[in-house]
Amino acid sequence: MGMQQSLPLSTENLNPRLVDLIDVCNRKAKIFWVRGQETQTWLNAVGFENSKVLGCPGMYVYPENILNITAPNPVKVTSAVTAGYINGRIPRSTSIIGLFKDFDAHYVMQEEMFAWKMQGLIPESDQNIYNDATGEVSRDFVNGILEEIHYEKMPFSSYRWFQDPNAWRAFVSRFDFYLGDRLHGGIASLQAGIPSIMMAEDKRVSEIADFFGIPRISSKEVDLMPLREIVNDYLSSVKIDFFKAVFFDRFKELEKVFNEADISLAISLKSPKPVFLGETYDPPRKTSPSPIRHVRRLLRNL
Repeated sequence: MGMQQSLPLSTENLNPRLVDLIDVCNRKAKIFWVRGQETQTWLNAVGFENSKVLGCPGMYVYPENILNITAPNPVKVTSAVTAGYINGRIPRSTSIIGLFKDFDAHYVMQEEMFAWKMQGLIPESDQNIYNDATGEVSRDFVNGILEEIHYEKMPFSSYRWFQDPNAWRAFVSRFDFYLGDRLHGGIASLQAGIPSIMMAEDKRVSEIADFFGIPRISSKEVDLMPLREIVNDYLSSVKIDFFKAVFFDRFKELEKVFNEADISLAISLKSPKPVFLGETYDPPRKTSPSPIRHVRRLLRNL
């Protein structure tokens, strides 16, 4: 379980069935698994004290791939994969659009296709929109929808939608890094061994990023910095090493909790603990937005 937004320190206004479910999990589960510290703090405050903070389950699927991630050279990066809430004209989506201007970025969709189908934007008769073998969605078709929403040209080289997570991971493994506003877009990239930056605009993303030490950035910070500067600051060797050291500890805690509950895991970790030489790292420097990006931002807000 995990919080999406902040909750009051009371269960009075929650759906009673949800409260009953939490109570059953708290009393009966061998492991009452929650995603982050803020979720556990809230549960404790309202009387549910048996939860264990273990992060997102998806982070543990391919631990060796995560521990083999290396920091990219910001001068040599040429392509990226991203994801967001681009089907709405909101700051968190327009930040991604502005960030990837003049860069080879590929956008992976999640529920956008379902939303557009419900809105009647995807014709039943058109068989040329989606390639099931590659996961590719027609760029012209998607651009036609998005450019009406955002009133500007889209920068993305391709759009993908995957019905098989293995195909998703295989696709993202081709790129230098991930930077996006979708939690599972970032997790799929990490599973494939790709360095990732989470653009955190809700508690779910920030909880998990903080728990594992995943580099995270806000949409406001994205608007202040050029893309290569973000890669240089947020995917530095120090931050990648810190993330891997934290992840190693989280995985070992997961093993300990499951062993104590007498539940066997189908995964294991053979790598030694990564060495993290720095005790901390400096926050990325803030810069003034470029005049061109500043004007673009103003135009989007009109």
